[in-house]
Amino acid sequence: MKIRCLFLLVLIPMFTYGQSFGPAEGFPSDPVISIAWHGERLYIGTQGSGVFELVENSIVASEQFANYSRKTVFGFTVVSDSLVPLTVGVLQSYPLDLTNANGTNFIVTEGLLKVQYSDYAKIKYSEASGFWRFSSTELAPFPDLKSGVVFLRTGPKLLIYSEEGMLLDETTFKGLIFDIAPTQEGLLLSTEGGYYSWRGHWHKVGGGMPIFSFDGAMARTPIGSIPLNKILSGDWSSDDVAPITQRVVEKNTDLYSADTIGNMEYQISSKGLVAIRNDTAQFLIGRSRGFMPPKPGNYDVALIGSELWVATPNGVYAFANRGLPSPISKWDLSFTEDGLPVASFDELQIAPHSIGFAADIKLASASPVLARYSFNGEDWQIWDPTSPVIFDHPAPGKYELDVQLSTRLDFQGANSMRLSYLIRAPWYKRPIFWSVIILLISAIVIFWQRQLRQKADAKLELTERLADAELASKRSQMNPHFLFNALDAISNFIFTNQPKDAVNYMGKLAKLMRLTLDGSRSTTMVLADEVELLKQYIALCELRYGSFDFDMVVDDEIDQFDTFLPPLLLQPIIENAVQHAVRPNMQLNLDAAIKVHVSATSDGILVTVKDNGPGYQKVLGTDQSHGLAIIEERLELLSKKHQSVFQMSIISSTMDSSIFGTHVSLILSTHALD
Repeated sequence: MKIRCLFLLVLIPMFTYGQSFGPAEGFPSDPVISIAWHGERLYIGTQGSGVFELVENSIVASEQFANYSRKTVFGFTVVSDSLVPLTVGVLQSYPLDLTNANGTNFIVTEGLLKVQYSDYAKIKYSEASGFWRFSSTELAPFPDLKSGVVFLRTGPKLLIYSEEGMLLDETTFKGLIFDIAPTQEGLLLSTEGGYYSWRGHWHKVGGGMPIFSFDGAMARTPIGSIPLNKILSGDWSSDDVAPITQRVVEKNTDLYSADTIGNMEYQISSKGLVAIRNDTAQFLIGRSRGFMPPKPGNYDVALIGSELWVATPNGVYAFANRGLPSPISKWDLSFTEDGLPVASFDELQIAPHSIGFAADIKLASASPVLARYSFNGEDWQIWDPTSPVIFDHPAPGKYELDVQLSTRLDFQGANSMRLSYLIRAPWYKRPIFWSVIILLISAIVIFWQRQLRQKADAKLELTERLADAELASKRSQMNPHFLFNALDAISNFIFTNQPKDAVNYMGKLAKLMRLTLDGSRSTTMVLADEVELLKQYIALCELRYGSFDFDMVVDDEIDQFDTFLPPLLLQPIIENAVQHAVRPNMQLNLDAAIKVHVSATSDGILVTVKDNGPGYQKVLGTDQSHGLAIIEERLELLSKKHQSVFQMSIISSTMDSSIFGTHVSLILSTHALD
């Protein structure tokens, strides 16, 4: 929200009311012969030109009493709470004097209206002045006073006041008055004409060397400090004179002096008198309250009764109510929308271009008016009450506007007002509209994602079916490979005239083929059946080639009847080991051995097949690698289908001289097959 307003100096806003009204301010050309205060307004009756009113900073002809414009108004009366001009009466002599209920004094003289507000300065004395303040306990001569005593110097005159405002003594001396102090010699006064002691009234006790100030047991003189008792007796010499310690005073171009009464500190600056408490400015007494801009010199303050007295080089100013500014008697706010007046912010149009407010103030004070406002409890913003505050293109939302006006700098006891109002956005900018749009877009996105997910699921299902079909094809490729080797073995028995071995081999082959056939019909096989199939196959191999060392170990932690693995996966590896490790060793009359170890992993099993043959050399496109190539393809398809690890690795002495024979390792995620 952009804000347009005329800001002020933080401490000194320039909102002031004139203190006198002459012809330049509209004072009537005909003599003013009566005045009255009614309805927070001053009415002025004239001799021959009717009624005028004091409106803010000028005097204007009254529209309310326009029918009296050519009449003489001798006075006013109130009838049924209405003001009525009197056209019959007697002339009053100047000055005409009226004080309203707020304490404001209106004085009419010939050709001039003076306004003296209740907090306007009263000139007590017009000569250079100063104060000395003492508590009642400090002054033995005034034991009956419950409060302190104030000594006022104004020119050659010295006045003694109690803090209640009672004048106790008034004496005029010859020459300047230098200092007053309670000393060991009593209450002493030093003047240009000599020294005086208080004994119910002032008695001269000496003279000669001027005493500028009393400093305990010493007296400061033009030549130095001298013991007070000696200078009073006149019995002193140059040996009694002590040099005066020079005080270094830090100069401040703005602050002339400061004084403190209780917990209130008073500072005299170029702006006037500022009252400060706890480092916070409380109020200001300046030009608007009749306190002239000070000039360098001595300034003192004192509380005399209920008045604050300020002693200056120009004289003594007195301010009622301990110097506090009078409050604002009446005020209100006026409102605008898009530059036009409105009654309030309660019924604002949708998305106004601008809104604003201004203060309508009726003063009962000569003090400047300070103003500030805050939105929704945020920091206060200083505002010039003589100008409106305008908000350009206010953002939609609910607002709490706090406005405060005060004649005090700290806004204590300020006149406050709180307003609640709503700025409504156009329909296309409202949250409910965008909520519906977001819901529609979300529904479209969800529907679109659902369609994509359905298509992806259908594609995945088709891919799985293709993978299953390809796996089945690979399993079917294993059977002919094994069968070719078996038939080749039987034919060798027949050709070598070993019919019994051929029959025995065929019986074991039939049993093995049943196990193989059962496995080929299923996608999984329990580990126990795979172990039994391997044993049958090894028995066939020993019948055909002779005995060799075969050892298969399954860890005890593996449940062979509850562990599933792809069918007919180990038999081709064992067959490969027999063909390429056992047979070559047996032909060379070397020991032949195959060792199988099945161990558990975190999500499946690890199968290791080791032989002690001459090593494995992979040759693509030969029968030597055909069975293992089919296994690698099966494992790759299983990994894609189940998104799990199905992996085979081969290492032999032809690859790594640190091992002997060939080691085949299978990592199978059997948990994915459960």
